[in-house]
Amino acid sequence: MKQSIILGVLLLATFAYAQKIPKGWQVIADRTSMCQMAVPADWTDSGIGTAMAPGGKARVGIHPNLRNDTWSHEQKTQKEGYARFKAFDQSDKRLWYSTEPVHKPTHAKPVHWRITVPDVDGIGFCGAAIDIEDASLLPVARKIAETVHVK
Repeated sequence: MKQSIILGVLLLATFAYAQKIPKGWQVIADRTSMCQMAVPADWTDSGIGTAMAPGGKARVGIHPNLRNDTWSHEQKTQKEGYARFKAFDQSDKRLWYSTEPVHKPTHAKPVHWRITVPDVDGIGFCGAAIDIEDASLLPVARKIAETVHVK
């Protein structure tokens, strides 16, 4: 009986995750494969946790917590550090901010998003960055942001 319940929970978790990945998209991961996100199939995957849109008008990257901070400490740090920026989500399940871009192209008004999600035990976390130079890619970028997760 206990094994059936555990199997059921695992199947539901797998199904819930599968719903987040748009059909036909590819999953990219950091070097440890702990942190993952999905991008459209026509994006170029570097194999080390970054990908680029055709034409280079958007870039994404994902990485694990390298400082050994806890999720609760990271939440506090980001809420204080990003207080002046627009917050899309500040829940216990995700932090998502729009900040100044790292790369500032001269021909467009770029957007930089920072997304951070906790792992299942709430100790570690993964961070993702999305840089968009072409406003027509914003809907795709939002879908990408929704796929950021810890494996």
